[in-house]
Amino acid sequence: MNKEKWSFQGKKGISEVVTILLIVLLALAAIAIVWQVVMPLISRTAGEITTSCITAKLEIQNPICTYNNNTEKGNIEFSVARSAGEVEINSLKFLISDADNSEVLGTDEGNIPNELETRKMFFDNVTLEIVSIADVNKISVAPIVALERGDEKTCDIAASKAITCIAE
Repeated sequence: MNKEKWSFQGKKGISEVVTILLIVLLALAAIAIVWQVVMPLISRTAGEITTSCITAKLEIQNPICTYNNNTEKGNIEFSVARSAGEVEINSLKFLISDADNSEVLGTDEGNIPNELETRKMFFDNVTLEIVSIADVNKISVAPIVALERGDEKTCDIAASKAITCIAE
């Protein structure tokens, strides 16, 4: 074989082009690898971004709480008013709180107020595990809204109201 045939002597332009091509190919490979890692993260969290929690405006009205000293069971009654805002609320979570702790109570899906509607809520014969029914001082509501991809998101507390439980 002839050494001059495979030699790049006198052809510096070709080696510079090859070097630039290798750098470009390495950069494209790095971009592809990063894209494969970042894209699933972006698509997963993009479905959680919603304005539904902002437009789900609720208000707690007229809370009444009574309890039996002997059984430590109580009845909590109040109304939930919903203002204007086109958002699909799937459910509601209620937090019953005393000075130190909170406990979650849910509601059935059939008793959720529609837009510009007020619904009465009843929790009868409630036995709380963490909070003493006699010490309850606040009730809060957090809507659970439907996301575009079919999942649900529990929003932050939309409304709170002071409440005092009275012994029967």
